[in-house]
Amino acid sequence: MCTSVFLQFSHSYFGRNLDLAYPLQCESIYIPSKFILNFKNENAIKQHYQILGVGTVINETPLLFEGINDQGLGVASLNFPRNAVFNKPQNGKINLAPYEIITYFLSLYKSLDDVKKDIDKLNITDIRFLDNLPLAPLHYLIADKSGAIVVEQSKEGLKIYDNPYQILTNNPPFSYHLENVNNYMGLSSKQIENRFSPDLNLIPHSLGMGSLSLPGDASSPSRFIRAFFYKYHQDKKTSIDEERKAYFDLLAKVKVLKGEAYDGDNPEYTVYSSCYDIDDFSLFYITYDSNVYQKFTYEKTDDALVHNPLKNQILFALGK
Repeated sequence: MCTSVFLQFSHSYFGRNLDLAYPLQCESIYIPSKFILNFKNENAIKQHYQILGVGTVINETPLLFEGINDQGLGVASLNFPRNAVFNKPQNGKINLAPYEIITYFLSLYKSLDDVKKDIDKLNITDIRFLDNLPLAPLHYLIADKSGAIVVEQSKEGLKIYDNPYQILTNNPPFSYHLENVNNYMGLSSKQIENRFSPDLNLIPHSLGMGSLSLPGDASSPSRFIRAFFYKYHQDKKTSIDEERKAYFDLLAKVKVLKGEAYDGDNPEYTVYSSCYDIDDFSLFYITYDSNVYQKFTYEKTDDALVHNPLKNQILFALGK
């Protein structure tokens, strides 16, 4: 389970909650413009846009979970189990394994309009990075200041959806989420009015009753609705720091707590939350066990990959 959101104030922000039920090495990653990116079925890219992301690095290869480039484009991959379908490489297609899609599009495409020109050529292949690593079933949110699309490859083929909400969670397919929003059109941040009966003197007994049916569970459809509700009802901010905090506050509304949802015997939880300031080309994050927002600080290089494990500052220290 995961949630990704694009949000605009005076600056634009992209990021996500990464929700997992198993341990995973997560690193903040800077990919300089001359770091060579290799792909299983496409030519290596030797000169490209700069990329910031979070992921894992294996054999000096960055495998990104999400990221942005220095042109303002963001791409995130989210779990799409039982629906994602992989193909064999095909002639005339852009043949990319699931873990290659983020680095490929961030390295070569500066805008969503550029992506749209080629995205229908995409073929998501069944080629593993290593033989002992499974292929992750994923779908993708691609966004910039102009809008967003969702990319899914299922048994019906490659599907590309315009995404007016600039939000993505997980199953069911995105077409369901587009329809499901209609079920919540009555939600409001304003105080509720008595429309039940003019003959009854009904009075709200609490603030916030305009959003009385806002779903609060951890399921993907509920997180989608909740994320959009809080995104849409954000107040204006007076500083960049307030804007960044507001982005993390939104992600906190869809955070999964340990014990809230289980995958088998393992609790699923939000391993980290990331916030990319697109205008500032910077990355901030917070881990599950932390009370401190961290900034990924690095020295820019020409061709050397920079990556560091996500810092974790423990909330409580019991004993010595």
